[in-house]
Amino acid sequence: PRKLPAVAEIGHNCIRTRFQGNGYGKLQLSEAIRRIRLLQAEHIKVTTNESLHAARKNYESCGFSLVATRPVANQPAFIGDALDYDYALTLPSQPWLAKA
Repeated sequence: PRKLPAVAEIGHNCIRTRFQGNGYGKLQLSEAIRRIRLLQAEHIKVTTNESLHAARKNYESCGFSLVATRPVANQPAFIGDALDYDYALTLPSQPWLAKA
């Protein structure tokens, strides 16, 4: 098999307003983590902005850790600082170290 990148990035993801509050965001993120784990990446990264409180709460509740805060320039649609999160994965051969 080809060598995969050590870091996988979750890009734009959201739940439509009318479906929010039903656990779909957590389900979506959990499924993304499961699929990325199968690819044997070492880390998952995701970026959000400080004004998206629900997204921040979701990432943190799924085990992501805030690793950096940085200003965003020249992006009027992006309100506030960018927040970078990381989720460290372990290999399936070490299930005792794996995050739920």
